[in-house]
Amino acid sequence: MSAADHRGRTHAPRGVLLALAVVAAVAALPLLAYRSVNAVSQGQKEVLQELKDALQETRADRDAARKQLQEAQNQLAAAQGSLQERVKEMADWTDDIKFDLDKHRRQFSPADRISEQPASAIVRIDSQGQYVASPSIIKLPGGRLLVALERAVTWGVTKDTTMKLIYSSDDGGASWQRVAVVGPMNWPQLFSCASGVYLMGTERHFSKDNNLVISKMLDDKGTSWSVPTRLTKGLSVVSANTGVDVSFGRVTKTFEVIPSMGTPVVATKLTQELQVSVQGGIGGTTWELSPFLDLHVADAAGFVRYTLIKVPYGGKALFFRIDKINAEEGVIRARLERFNLFWQKEGLTLPAQSDVAVASGALVYGGVDWVAMAMNADETADLREASSWTLSDGVGNPASMYSHEMRELFDAAFRGDADVRKSIIGFDVPGLDTASAWEAGFGSLYWMEGVVTRQRDRRGANGKLLAIMRVNNDVLCDLAALIEYDDSSMRAVGIGAKGGNATGKPALPPPPPQLTARFLRYTFVPGLGVGHPAILYDEVSDLYWMVTNFNRDSTRNWKQPDKASGTNPNLHITLFSKCEVDRSTLALYYSSNMVSWMLGGMVDYRVNLGRHFAYPHMIIDGKDLLITARAAYAPWTHSSDAPLNQYYNNHNSNTIAFHRVKNFRHYANIEWATFQGEYSRHPRRTAMKDEVELKDNSWFTKEVAKRQAAADAAAAADAAVHGEKADKATAAAAGGGVKQEEAVQQEKQPDQKQQQAQQQAQQQKEDNQEEPQPQQQDKDEDKQPAQPEGKPKQQQPTAEEEGYEDDGY
Repeated sequence: MSAADHRGRTHAPRGVLLALAVVAAVAALPLLAYRSVNAVSQGQKEVLQELKDALQETRADRDAARKQLQEAQNQLAAAQGSLQERVKEMADWTDDIKFDLDKHRRQFSPADRISEQPASAIVRIDSQGQYVASPSIIKLPGGRLLVALERAVTWGVTKDTTMKLIYSSDDGGASWQRVAVVGPMNWPQLFSCASGVYLMGTERHFSKDNNLVISKMLDDKGTSWSVPTRLTKGLSVVSANTGVDVSFGRVTKTFEVIPSMGTPVVATKLTQELQVSVQGGIGGTTWELSPFLDLHVADAAGFVRYTLIKVPYGGKALFFRIDKINAEEGVIRARLERFNLFWQKEGLTLPAQSDVAVASGALVYGGVDWVAMAMNADETADLREASSWTLSDGVGNPASMYSHEMRELFDAAFRGDADVRKSIIGFDVPGLDTASAWEAGFGSLYWMEGVVTRQRDRRGANGKLLAIMRVNNDVLCDLAALIEYDDSSMRAVGIGAKGGNATGKPALPPPPPQLTARFLRYTFVPGLGVGHPAILYDEVSDLYWMVTNFNRDSTRNWKQPDKASGTNPNLHITLFSKCEVDRSTLALYYSSNMVSWMLGGMVDYRVNLGRHFAYPHMIIDGKDLLITARAAYAPWTHSSDAPLNQYYNNHNSNTIAFHRVKNFRHYANIEWATFQGEYSRHPRRTAMKDEVELKDNSWFTKEVAKRQAAADAAAAADAAVHGEKADKATAAAAGGGVKQEEAVQQEKQPDQKQQQAQQQAQQQKEDNQEEPQPQQQDKDEDKQPAQPEGKPKQQQPTAEEEGYEDDGY
């Protein structure tokens, strides 16, 4: 078969197959079309289902959104209600804030922790036997703050505590650095005046021949100081960082001395024999009367009123308490002390040339006499020179004369135990025990650490210096004593000037300038039984400001903890001086006169009685008070229970604290405190005994006489009226011609004589008012500026000059 035949045979079946395929395809078209349509419908269903599902989800989301919206609306409504409550609370807060501001400006409520908190630490130590103490602060012209302080031991000094430390701050007290060491010295006090910056203290701790020393800053940064030089000689000085007053061009420092520890001890001799009568022994006539005797002596200089003296005889001695001293006549009037009668049973004669000496022993905190003194200098002088200073006379403590009475009246006394008695008497006395010691004359209160400030407010201050003495005792924690120092003769114009007068004759030599001193009275000043305060005068507010301790419970029955710890350490408790145990609170007070004090706020405190802030010193820095104090606390926390080394307690200090009280004047009601009105005269009263001695109450006696005369005139007029009426009634009854109706009409008519009598009484009253009244004079005086040291005002006539007798008012 040929190839062509073969190809022909092949194409024939292919055509058939192709035809069959076409027929099959045509036949299958409907089926394919159905399947295609069916496939499209299924996809649509899936799409529709997805749409349905999406719609369902959208509806669910919508419902959820509606629910969330409702919840949001509810929350918004709640928030609106809460916001309204908050707004109301904020309005209340605003009122509270406004009240607080007004309170600080005008009202009397104290504020809590008014210093910046927490108080910063100038220095902090951790020792088993040393504490830090005696801080004082000044501000240099360049703005640097300087603080002087010391490390101390419980009693006495050690080699490494004789040098005093100077710290400085150039950032307002935020940080401190030690810049100098000064010494040897004890109880340092820093102050500045016209001639420079000084550091004053004592040579040693309590001891004989312990004198005041002073060092001067040699640069303008506080890094260089002179070697301390001695200012006094032979004194046993007790001085703390009680401040130095710089005012009116003078510098004044107060301190105390112990005469029986001076070198040499003040002594003299009797120039006449002294008869001493003893009658009745213990509880007898001499005991009850405590006779006063005149001791004629060779020299009365150096002896101090109210201090104890003795006259030795036969291996023993008789002890006397000085009542008065007449130095010109050489007479010391003194009381025979009761405790002599425990060994002196009969009278005796002390011969002439017998020794007389001060005699209060050497037990510093028990029995010794603490005598208050001051010294004063021109602030432009070199204060390192002893010749620049003038010493005052000593002022003895009158409580020593009245120890038994103080115990009876005020329940205040000090130690009278065997150690005290032996220190004073020097020998054992059978039968003399502690129970009878107070009545016998032992255990008198003692004062110490006087803080001096000049009275220089613009409301009647007299320009004199007032020292407020701390008085140690158990229960009267505000007990204090006032001593007045007068340096007016040292400030007077013309003292020391040369020349003549208008007549051409030489001028009389001026009297020597003196710093006089006198005891005013015992009084009550907050915290003065606890420790010494810091006091200063502020010219802006015209008030005196004081930082002092506040005792929470003066009748607390003290005990030591059952188990001492760093949180509750054993306390420093001194018998008969328990007011000083609670030094946990430091308070700010203000006063118009340095006698009457008002609480401004609490500077700082700890609830724990084992912590303290004490012995403060302060300065004014613009609107702020800067206060430094020795303290036992944890500066890193407000917690009172933060543990410390058990050595640190209510007395031993681990820290020198620095407090800044911002806008301190806002804590005083200045308007109330300084108000004078129509009822105040200048100068202000100082002591009632001055009013009696100067008879400054003559105006009152005269006023009483005027009012009595007016009352007598009115009584006479009334008597005349009633007498006339009685005469008319008698005449009417005798004549019988006046009818009752006519009598009634006559009674209703005004009585001419009664009117005349009333007019006379009124005229008498007007006549009395023509003379100037004291209140009017006061008003005129108030218009004049206060001049504490200027020309004295003319004294009002005394009662005798006015022709009136002193009728006892």
